[in-house]
Amino acid sequence: MAMKWHPDKNPDDPQAEKMFKEIAEAYEVLSDKSKRVDYDKYGEEGILGGMNGGAGGAGMAGGGANFGFHDPFDLFNSFFGNKSPSMSPFGFPPGFGSGSFGSSPFAPSPFGSPDFGFPSSVAQSGHSLPCTLEELYHGTVKKMKVTKRILDPSGQSLPVEKILTISIQPGWKKGTKLTFPNEGDETPTGKSQDVVFVIEEKPHPYFKRDGDNLLVEKSVTLGEALCGTEIKLTHLDGRELKYPINEIIEPGARITIPNQGMPLSKQPNTFGDLIITFTVVFPKKLSVV
Repeated sequence: MAMKWHPDKNPDDPQAEKMFKEIAEAYEVLSDKSKRVDYDKYGEEGILGGMNGGAGGAGMAGGGANFGFHDPFDLFNSFFGNKSPSMSPFGFPPGFGSGSFGSSPFAPSPFGSPDFGFPSSVAQSGHSLPCTLEELYHGTVKKMKVTKRILDPSGQSLPVEKILTISIQPGWKKGTKLTFPNEGDETPTGKSQDVVFVIEEKPHPYFKRDGDNLLVEKSVTLGEALCGTEIKLTHLDGRELKYPINEIIEPGARITIPNQGMPLSKQPNTFGDLIITFTVVFPKKLSVV
């Protein structure tokens, strides 16, 4: 917008220089942390009065419009390397100038309080991505609908829906983050937020995950614990596993079955272990023989 109202491009418009200065002043206040703090505390009058000495205070031109601002042409030149708007394809951040700044350079932003300083830090938009243990074992593809807010030429915020495709790799853990750069809301600086999905693990009916290992509890009767038994369970991939137990099983005993746990995401064809913990169910009473 600074380029649109640059006096060199509007030699016959007496309002152009005024608009150009207002845009430059708005940017300078919004990009200066101390000026933003003063505005948040005291409003526009506080900025116009300089706050160091009150309205019309020391160092200020009696509350005049310049109130210590830099030359707007110097500010323009610091970005584009020259004072001619025709030599750069870039403008000031979207939303500066236009009608919203005609009466005040401090119009509220539809995005709250983003950082207007340069270089700016664009925030991230976080979303949880719940996955079953089976999905994290096999890997899967999910399609997520997100709503991105963009700015139209007048600076108004408009919602736009988009579908993002997410490829879940086998072995990914909860807390894994997937970032889609610039797919979030557009900010007044002209940059868009990143969209970040964070993997969440849904509870499983009987398996629990411990890193790359799978944990499961199995109950056996006292007779099975003393005489031996065969453990049967259905794995996450649908396989029916059978393990004979020929030793006495003590309460809380654990056996480890190698390579039957979760896949390692960074090591193809490598798996953690399956760890079975036994609970011995004692009879409530004994029969007399």
